[in-house]
Amino acid sequence: MSKQLNYKITIGLSLLLIFKFYFYTRGYFFSNFVAINLLYQCIILLILNLAIILVYFKVLNFFKEIYFIYNFLLTILVALLTVYTIKTFFYFINIISFKEFTLKYLLINLNISYSIKTILIFIVPYIVFFLVFIRFKKKENYLRFLSILGFIFLLNFIYSLSSNIYAQNTKSEIDKFEPYVLNKDNFDKNRKVIWIFFDAFDPYYAFKKGIVELKNFKDYKKKSIYFSNAISPSNGTLVSMLANLIGTDAEDITINKNSIDIRTPDKKYINFNKGNTIFGRLESDGLNSEIYSSVLDYCSLLKVQNCRAKKYEEENFSNKWYSGIALTYPIVSQFNLLMSLLSKSDNSKEIPNKRNFSFAELDFKKFNDQLASLSDIDGIGYVNFDIFENFLKSENSMLFVHLYLPHTPADYIKQKLSLNTNNINEDYFLNLIYTDFVLSRIINEIKNNRKKDLLLVLNSDHWYDSGSEFDKIQRPVLQIFNIIDDESEMNIQEKVFTHQTQEIIHKYLTKEINNKLDILNYYKKN
Repeated sequence: MSKQLNYKITIGLSLLLIFKFYFYTRGYFFSNFVAINLLYQCIILLILNLAIILVYFKVLNFFKEIYFIYNFLLTILVALLTVYTIKTFFYFINIISFKEFTLKYLLINLNISYSIKTILIFIVPYIVFFLVFIRFKKKENYLRFLSILGFIFLLNFIYSLSSNIYAQNTKSEIDKFEPYVLNKDNFDKNRKVIWIFFDAFDPYYAFKKGIVELKNFKDYKKKSIYFSNAISPSNGTLVSMLANLIGTDAEDITINKNSIDIRTPDKKYINFNKGNTIFGRLESDGLNSEIYSSVLDYCSLLKVQNCRAKKYEEENFSNKWYSGIALTYPIVSQFNLLMSLLSKSDNSKEIPNKRNFSFAELDFKKFNDQLASLSDIDGIGYVNFDIFENFLKSENSMLFVHLYLPHTPADYIKQKLSLNTNNINEDYFLNLIYTDFVLSRIINEIKNNRKKDLLLVLNSDHWYDSGSEFDKIQRPVLQIFNIIDDESEMNIQEKVFTHQTQEIIHKYLTKEINNKLDILNYYKKN
């Protein structure tokens, strides 16, 4: 390689190695990051990338006269960069992850455990591309191509970053958000609300597709008001949930230094804070809430104490100067992950009766003893079944629960029932069936405590997305209301919006809504 070519390739490849971090943080968790903070991290990462690649090229030049070693080292570099670029591209399109794509389209027919499949996804791509390029004679030209991709990604980065800066500098914040006025004098502290979000629960696959039979949900719908055309604010968990808790439609969110702002379809901005949410408004009127989540860290987002939720310190990359480096060069974490996968793979061999998943044979009645003893609902370690009994015996007015179920993977229930699945979709269907069991236990807890004046609300944040084009189209989400001891059935097909749910909860606690007909009338008026 000439010095000029070395120089150009070094810069291009250094840029390329930035964008896995950038596209990951942009698409996976927050959608938008604080522009200046993200730029700072990318600059640090760029400097490190330049140093590493320059050193690597120096080593290559040192062994240039020894073809075997030179070719071996160059092939390793090319293989690593190729796999890295492919994974970056999947983050860039933000439709399906590389892992999900491989599970769905490449390993679907392999009758092996999920852990072994994950190990194959982890290791095999590097081996394959090493073997592909070992005899490839124009590796330098290929590196030039990869470096050009780095400059192309840079253009997208500049556009995206400048758009983010422009949005943050031109927005007009709404200082005080009051979507409605509460009838504060009529709060009934004897009334209670249980509000449950099942993550990615999709009524199309649960009720219409005919793949699974959800007996408990079916029976529950017959005693409830079910909205079959309920629309969520977003197809992403974070945007959808923040909008639902405030009570507004949402287009996206922006992250500032110490705050999150929801951008509405009419380009207004609403600050996400406890006071603007259902929890803050209830608290201001002397009503207490309990919050449990296996998905989002509501404790940090809302800055509340009466909360138990999954932490996302490791996912919140925006606050750490070394975040880009940690994500781009995850040597320690990747090694630990590999060891964990190998451990799971060995443990799976110890289960003598582990069998393939079958809808026809699966009957949770057969596993009643196993499942009845479960304490942790979804295996994440933050939400237990006993929270419902404790809440019903407490003086708190609302219990908010965000469960990871039926979101994939289904490792928790597969382990408990000694089952294997063939692909990620079967994981989802299995989780749907388990979610049906979870609902039955929750309803039994309510019945056992004989609590009157209780509103039970079931929602989902978004529909199921398998990565197919079909699943990219907006579909209705779960929306069911049930007032205990009112067993009248209402199946409503008109379009409604889930972000209105929290207002219905307020109106129930103020006795402005007392039955299912009142709920229906509210939607007709609004």
